[in-house]
Amino acid sequence: MRIHPAIRVLRGDRAAQRSVQEPVLKALAQWHSSGPVARLVEALANYAAGAPLSECSPLSELMQDSELAGGFVRDWSGLFVGALSSGPLGEVPFQSRLIGGVGTVSLLRSGRATLALTAMPRGERLDDANTVVIADRECHEILIEGRASGAVFRSDGQEDRLHWAKAAWRRGDQIALGPRSARLITNVEQTVLLLQLSRTAQHPKAAREFDRVTGQFQRSASGDKLASRKVMALGVLGALEHWEALSVMGDVARDTSLDDDLRWEAVRQVLALDPASGMQLLDGLAQRGEDALARPAERLRGQLLRAYPQLVPGTREAA
Repeated sequence: MRIHPAIRVLRGDRAAQRSVQEPVLKALAQWHSSGPVARLVEALANYAAGAPLSECSPLSELMQDSELAGGFVRDWSGLFVGALSSGPLGEVPFQSRLIGGVGTVSLLRSGRATLALTAMPRGERLDDANTVVIADRECHEILIEGRASGAVFRSDGQEDRLHWAKAAWRRGDQIALGPRSARLITNVEQTVLLLQLSRTAQHPKAAREFDRVTGQFQRSASGDKLASRKVMALGVLGALEHWEALSVMGDVARDTSLDDDLRWEAVRQVLALDPASGMQLLDGLAQRGEDALARPAERLRGQLLRAYPQLVPGTREAA
């Protein structure tokens, strides 16, 4: 492995590592202490706590004025580019991701709310995705620079089909999305710089994935990290054939205050451990008209009875 001499000097030298990082940390402190950013931080905290965007004036003004948003981004980039010029091996303390040519940096974060910057280079084509995901969050975007086209997707009231319409955006345009909608940029005609403010729901429902062409629902995934961990725990208990957990799994499946994906995983595990108990659980859920699991439970019950007649209550095999 070839190691640059400047990096080799830093290996095992904590003092040198701190020295390299100092310009970036000073820039971060300077940025956060500036009046405009301090006001944004306070407004973002209020927004994350549930306040309407209209009541968080520094944020709402930023997301409605491309000139103001552009100045905010130029100030941010100028400050940290300067810091990296004096300390090129320093690490900028912002979460970021790069997918293809599209880069996103989280500028500010507070609880459920995030203010992020996304850059998409000219000529980038993003039309290879076969699906679109509807997440339980609200999102406000403004194009600081560029021109692009794509589509806006919205799910209907039953959330089992997606409708879409073509869209085009240019500098200064604003995009407002709710928990039943999403936008997809497929063609970047001029390099896009997009400022995005998003807030997830306090108790997010499952993210739903739809076929981009037909609009048909395909699958869902829990939008709650804690619920996802509980789903994994249920899977482990099932794999270990932990019979003592059957009653707890049944309670989870019937508890409408819990995440639907978590509840459905509990149903699956009960069925796998004890089919007779699982069928009784499906029967009970299917009779709950207002329960989100009622229809899926009824469908699965019918499919299982057709495929495995021995599961009919009272048959010898089920006993």
